[in-house]
Amino acid sequence: MSKIVRAAVLLPLFLAVSGCASIGVTLAGLGAGVGTNHYLNNVTSRTFTEPLASVQNAVFAALERMAISIEAREEKPAGVLITAKAGVREVEIELESVTVSATRMSSVARKEGALLLDSATSAEIIAQTEKLLAQSKTTRRRAGSGAPSSDAVAVTKP
Repeated sequence: MSKIVRAAVLLPLFLAVSGCASIGVTLAGLGAGVGTNHYLNNVTSRTFTEPLASVQNAVFAALERMAISIEAREEKPAGVLITAKAGVREVEIELESVTVSATRMSSVARKEGALLLDSATSAEIIAQTEKLLAQSKTTRRRAGSGAPSSDAVAVTKP
């Protein structure tokens, strides 16, 4: 009789333990998938219809405007990698020449030593770069059209 009671108690226990392993593996896989998704979705990128040199100049101006200090600039086969520091955040900006007149910009910001990414800071760096490129394009258009810019002061003789 004790063997039957022991079997009745242990059998559900063994079944539960074996089920926990598969649940644990599933949850671990789900956690890894969510972590990967979070990492990939927080890498902010944008392609600009501008040459690499123009985008690079706008990035430098945007970082200066945001008081983010540039740590290093490294030439890559297809573009440039810029590393910068914003307080306790490490920023990596990759510029890749897609064509002669198109450049892809990727921005990643993270707290020092942390795995989590700061998509808000990355997005703002790209937004500031876009704003500066738009201003530059407007200035070039005005200069090329012969029309006076809104900054110009017209002087008339009496």
